[in-house]
Amino acid sequence: MISRKMRIHLFLVFIVILIIVLPMLNKRPPEEKADEAKKAAAEFFTLIEAGEFEKSWERSASLLKTKVSKTEWTEKLAGIQKHAGKVENREQDKMIFERSAKDSPDGEYILITYKTKFEKGAVEETLTTMLDKDQTWRVAGYFLK
Repeated sequence: MISRKMRIHLFLVFIVILIIVLPMLNKRPPEEKADEAKKAAAEFFTLIEAGEFEKSWERSASLLKTKVSKTEWTEKLAGIQKHAGKVENREQDKMIFERSAKDSPDGEYILITYKTKFEKGAVEETLTTMLDKDQTWRVAGYFLK
């Protein structure tokens, strides 16, 4: 039989594990929303890999359009493509659901990170998708590390 002291220790370990694991589980997006965010991401990557930077801006979230002009967006993406080269491999790494994002209004956001190998090196890409005003998932941000 397990002693009372041991049961208390096991209970405390269990509580600590719950405290660590539960927040991680709450950040997992619902499957339907995750699928829609992945579709938005796939469309975005198809456009930028084809050099259609203006079209990627036009199809992006209204939030992105208020923060970045079409000209600035296209210049930055063209610069990234010129500097990094073509994509050789891209693998999804993480997907996190958030109800808020830095310097943005509350809403529904899914951050998707990818391990990506370009011709000239490997990077981590982070794509922020959001549920836009028209209830469509769209790209709201794109960052490289």
